[in-house]
Amino acid sequence: MPPLSIAFLWHMHQPYYKDPDTGDYVLPWVRCHATKGYTDMAAVLAEFPDIHQTFNLVPSLLLQLEEYGAGAHDRFLELSAKPAGELTRDEIAFITDNFFMCNWETMIAPNKRYRELHGRRERAAGANSFGEQDVRDLQIWWNLVWFGHALRQDPAIAALFDKGWFDEDDKQLVLDRQAQAVRDIVPLYRDLAAKGQIEISTSPFYHPILPLLCDIELARMALPNMQLPRTRFKYPEDARMQLNRAVEYHTRLFGSPPRGLWPPEGSVSQEVAALAADAGLVWMATDQDILFRSQREEIDGTDLYAAHRLETSHGPISIIFRDRQLSDLIGFSYARNEPRAAADDLVGRLHQISKKAASGAQPAIVGIILDGENPWEYYSDGGRDFLRFLYEAISRDPELRAVTMSEYLSEDPRQRVVKNLFAGSWIAHSFDTWIGEPEENAAWEALAGARLKLAARIDADGLASDVLDRAMDEIYIAEASDWFWWYGKDHFSYSEATFDILFRARLAEVYRLIGVDAPPHLKVPITKKGVARPQREPTSLIHPKLEGVDTSYYEWNLAGLYVVPAREGTMHRSGGIVRRIYYGFDLMNLYLRIDANQDLALLREEGIGFAVYVLGKAEIRLQVSLSSPTIRLLELTPEGVPGTERQVGKLGAHEIVEFYVHWTDLMLEAGDEVKVIVTAEKEFLELERWPRNGYIRFQVPGPDFEITHWRA
Repeated sequence: MPPLSIAFLWHMHQPYYKDPDTGDYVLPWVRCHATKGYTDMAAVLAEFPDIHQTFNLVPSLLLQLEEYGAGAHDRFLELSAKPAGELTRDEIAFITDNFFMCNWETMIAPNKRYRELHGRRERAAGANSFGEQDVRDLQIWWNLVWFGHALRQDPAIAALFDKGWFDEDDKQLVLDRQAQAVRDIVPLYRDLAAKGQIEISTSPFYHPILPLLCDIELARMALPNMQLPRTRFKYPEDARMQLNRAVEYHTRLFGSPPRGLWPPEGSVSQEVAALAADAGLVWMATDQDILFRSQREEIDGTDLYAAHRLETSHGPISIIFRDRQLSDLIGFSYARNEPRAAADDLVGRLHQISKKAASGAQPAIVGIILDGENPWEYYSDGGRDFLRFLYEAISRDPELRAVTMSEYLSEDPRQRVVKNLFAGSWIAHSFDTWIGEPEENAAWEALAGARLKLAARIDADGLASDVLDRAMDEIYIAEASDWFWWYGKDHFSYSEATFDILFRARLAEVYRLIGVDAPPHLKVPITKKGVARPQREPTSLIHPKLEGVDTSYYEWNLAGLYVVPAREGTMHRSGGIVRRIYYGFDLMNLYLRIDANQDLALLREEGIGFAVYVLGKAEIRLQVSLSSPTIRLLELTPEGVPGTERQVGKLGAHEIVEFYVHWTDLMLEAGDEVKVIVTAEKEFLELERWPRNGYIRFQVPGPDFEITHWRA
C-alpha cells in the first residue's frame, strides 16, 4: 500500500486596508505577521527538508510586503519610531489605547514589564499615568512581542526580552530587524520553492468571493430564500481579471506562473472553476462540504481522500477537498494541548484515514488547509514545538508523506469525477457570511452602483486608459471579501467603522476618477451595529436658545449626553474633533449640540463640517455647514438614491454647534424610534464617526414624556 499523501496548504492573507487619501496603511498586521507567522512557518519547515507543503500567498498581501519594503508606513509604525519624549498627549493616548492589541495569554502575560504596563493602563484607565520611560517601553514591547521564535534566535533580540526596560537605541534595533524581516519574506519563500520543498499557489488579486462576482444569484444555491440586494451584481469579467492579474503578478515575483488556486474562503462554483482553468491553473482546493453537495449519487468514505477532476468549458481542472476536522484541530484546538500529544494525536488520525482510504496501488491524499498566520498567536511558543514534533513524526513514518499539491497530481493518480460543482464556501457551504444581511446588501448595492456608473461612462465616451485602469483598480479593491466579512452581525471588530470608511472611500474614488459626483449615500455609514451607551438619557423636554455659545448649564443639563471615548479616536487626525454630543427634544423639534475639541473657526478654515444621520422611517442626512452656517436635509432611500435637498431648522455655530430640526421634516412622530449617528467630514472624506460602531437610540416624545420620566 502506498503511503498516505498529506497535502498541507497554509493560506496567508491580510486585507488591503490602505487609506486612499494618505497612501498609508491603517493597521499594522502585515508587519506583525511578517515577524511572526510568515517567518516562523518557513523557518520550521526548513529544518525538515522531507516535508513538502503548499503556501498560498495572496497577491494583495505580497503587494503590501513589497510596499512596506519600499518604505510604506502605518500609524502604528510612525508612533513606534517617534522618540518617546517628543510624543504629544494625543499620541500617547493612541499608544496606550492600541499597543496592547495582541494575545494576553501568550504575548503579554509571559513578559513581566509588558504585563505591568498593561495592568497600569487597566487600573489608571488612560495615558496620564505613563511617564516617558513607560511609553518608550510600550512602544518597543508592542513590536517586540510580535517577533516569533525564529527571530528570537538573534541574541540581540533575545536579550531585549530579558531586559524589559528600554532606550531609544533598543527601539531602533527592533524596528530595523522588523523592516528587514518584511523585506526577507518573499526571498525566503522564493528560495524554498526553488529547492522544491514548497509550492506557492495564488488567489484572485484582492481576495474577492469569486462566485459572487460572477453572479450574486449563486448565493441562492445553498440558501434559496436568501434576501439579496435589489441590484444584481454580475461581473464575471471582474472575476476573470482578478485571476489573470494574480497569475501575472505571481509570475513576475516568483519567475513562473502558479499551478494552483485557493479561492478566497474556499468559495467556488462551476463558472469559477472554468475561469481558473482558462487562467492556466491546474488545480484548486475547497472544503469537504462542497464535495458532498456536488455529488448527487451516494459517496463512500474514501471520496474525500482522492483528487477529483472537473470538466469545464475551458478544460479540466483538478480539485483537492480539505478535511475540515484535521484542519480545524490545528487552527482551533491543538493550541490548548501539550505539543507532543497534539502532534501524536494528528498522526494517529492520519493513520486511521490511511487504513480507511486504502485502495490497492492508488495513493490517497488528505488535504489539511487552513489559515497560516492567525492560529500561532494562540500557541504558547508560536506553534514551534507542535510543528517540529509533527514534521519529525511524518518524516520518520514510512506510511506517511507530506507533498505539495502539484507533486501529488504529477503522479497522475486516477482522479474521481465531479460532474457539476456546488456553489459555496468553506463556511457552512454558503455565502451568507458576505451577503444577505441588510448591511452586507447595502455594501453590494453601493459597489454595484459604482460599477454600473463606470461601465456607463466607458460606453458613453470612453476613458483615458490610465484613468480607466485606476478606476477599475478601485473597483477590484472594493470587491475584496474582507469588507463584507465585517458588515452584518457575523463578526465584530473595534476597527469596523474604519473599514466602513475605507470601503466607501474606495467607491467615492471611482466617481472622482471618472468625473462624476459621488452619490450622497456614500457619505452614509453602512455599519450601524448596535446601540451605544450614552452617559445619560434625556429626562425632560428642553428648549435651548441655539446661539452657538454655552450660555447656561441648564439649557442642556436634562438632555441626553454622549461623550466620545478616548478609544474611539480618528484614523486621520491626532486626537478627536468632537468631544461631546448632546441630544434632546420637545414635542416639535429634535435638538442636537456638538462640542468640539478645537476652535470652530479653525475647523471652518480647514473646510471641516458635520453630518448627522437620523435613521427612522426614512434615512435622513443633515449636512451641518460651519461656513454658511446652514443645515441641509437630504432624504435617502434604502437603495441610497437621494431625494430633494432643502434647507431646514436653525443653526448656531460659534463656540459650540447647536441646532434644531422639526420632527415633521424628519418624517417622524411621537413614539417612533430614532437612531442618530454624527460624523465630521472634509469635502467627501469622513474623518470621524460617533458612535464608532453603532448609534444613539431614543424615541420621539409624546405629550406624557415628562410625566413618565419625572424624577425628584
